[in-house]
Amino acid sequence: MAARSVRKQIRDSLLQQLADRLGLSDPAQLKQERPELYDQVEIYMLFYDRRRELTAYVTNKGVEDPRDRVEVGSKTYLESTKELRMIAQEMRNALTRLKLDPPEEGGGTGGQFLPL
Repeated sequence: MAARSVRKQIRDSLLQQLADRLGLSDPAQLKQERPELYDQVEIYMLFYDRRRELTAYVTNKGVEDPRDRVEVGSKTYLESTKELRMIAQEMRNALTRLKLDPPEEGGGTGGQFLPL
């Protein structure tokens, strides 16, 4: 499954959960009715994007030993893994603040959780 479609599914799932909880018939109404909640979903997605970037670096294919991955740009391997842990915590906190469940595949309420 393409990364963009997974990202879209996660975003749509979060927006749908909020719309359902607020009794809105369409998640698109959320941007007008409750822009602060919509913005929180967008911030969550920025964390998601950054986490994907760091994960790609940390799991760099072709390098056998993680200690050999010295630096990409100005980030070392250890700094990147530390940032990954912090981002994961912020993503969990965002879901808790919004009182949302982790996004699921297909944006429904049943099914398999998507990797965040």
